[in-house]
Amino acid sequence: MAFGWLAVGCASVGYNAYAWLSALGWDTAQSGGFGVASRAVEASVGFAAHVNDAAARAILANPSVEQHLMVVISVLTVLSMVPLIYYFRAVRRRMG
Repeated sequence: MAFGWLAVGCASVGYNAYAWLSALGWDTAQSGGFGVASRAVEASVGFAAHVNDAAARAILANPSVEQHLMVVISVLTVLSMVPLIYYFRAVRRRMG
């Protein structure tokens, strides 16, 4: 589950939502399954002003969004590894 301004996850809710399963976006949503937004949706089943048409693709094809999306995914990857490193260090200390 993902919540926020730029939500990326299996199921996401946000201003701009990108999801594998279902996306609920205030402005835009892009999903492999179900998508709902006010302006544009690209999904198998979608509800918005523009659904799976040329206008929706033009709205969702913003190059700056792709840059920000890569930065967000990179930061999330690094942040998710920090607790794992501490956990592995604690296990190593316990095991000797």
